[in-house]
Amino acid sequence: MTPHTESPKTMISLYSGLGGLDYGFAQHGYRTLATAEADKHAAATHHNWLTHFQDEAPQHYSDVLELQADVENGTLGFPQVDVIAGGPPCQGFSRAGAQDPNDPRSAHVHVFMDVVAAVKPRAFVMENVSTLATGARFSEVYETFIARAETAGYTVATHIVDAADYGTPQHRKRAIIIGTLDGEAIEMPASDGQHMTVAEVFATLPRFGTPGNDTHYGCRVIPSKRPVIGRARNPYQGIFVNGPGRPLDMDRPSRTLTANMDGGRGPFVDQAFLDGECDTSWHGDYFDHLKSGGEPATAADVPATVRRISVEEAAALTGFPPIMALHGPVASQYRQIGNCVPPPLSQTISMAVDGALCGVAV
Repeated sequence: MTPHTESPKTMISLYSGLGGLDYGFAQHGYRTLATAEADKHAAATHHNWLTHFQDEAPQHYSDVLELQADVENGTLGFPQVDVIAGGPPCQGFSRAGAQDPNDPRSAHVHVFMDVVAAVKPRAFVMENVSTLATGARFSEVYETFIARAETAGYTVATHIVDAADYGTPQHRKRAIIIGTLDGEAIEMPASDGQHMTVAEVFATLPRFGTPGNDTHYGCRVIPSKRPVIGRARNPYQGIFVNGPGRPLDMDRPSRTLTANMDGGRGPFVDQAFLDGECDTSWHGDYFDHLKSGGEPATAADVPATVRRISVEEAAALTGFPPIMALHGPVASQYRQIGNCVPPPLSQTISMAVDGALCGVAV
């Protein structure tokens, strides 16, 4: 690949969210020319942290189709773009959804490629759930995307990665599809095998309920009337509380944090256990109780110290740097985090792409 010249490095961000995928590129000196994001709160978060890296605000589109129209009309006005990056809606592919290849949102992977094919950046990065690349029912969508990229002149590499392997204290399995216009396929650096734990992250935060760790709903954890334990071997398996939220294992990275953490759907912990006021957690004791044949608990049986995680804790478990202050109401803040590409992962991705574009081995 031809090394990058001394001209400023540039990028366009599609389906930006709060800009988690763009964060690494900003750190590597890329100037964001345009962003496209429908969620006004996520867009505000993105543009706010970008001010730490560039003086000029990017051109913002609230609809990717409007940006696409400007590209097709020749009115976008950017002579050279080095990278286009983005994470099209994943709900149609996600295991947490209906996994419907005909979901209208699934078509946005092709809109992404429409823009790439028209702009011809030197590289593109598309992030999505891993099932887009590995699920049999999505093979046609995936193979069409790859074929279109290759027809446009790109060498494509698909990487299935877990963000926990790249400095994020959260298991988050994703497909990272990287295309280069003039060069070999870009490889992801090997993981060092080290994982950060929930306990390590929580130790860096103010105590829950104090300034800097006090954004939350205060929703109680309610036991299920019909707990399902089955072959579960520990409190982090099985279903014994209402809603999809599960207790956090402090000795491991977090489970994947979803966009639906608001209300009573987020992960939970026992604050008394965290503070060392008791030797065992409520969820650990309750799990043992159920495994031994005990009766289901009621809401009155759950100590007030058992609580859902805060926005700040969720952000830290996603690897947020302090400059990424969240905008919008609490529900939006949780949603922005759950939809985000973890910044530590984006730094690894951008390091690999920038190294290839600059002719430097990574």
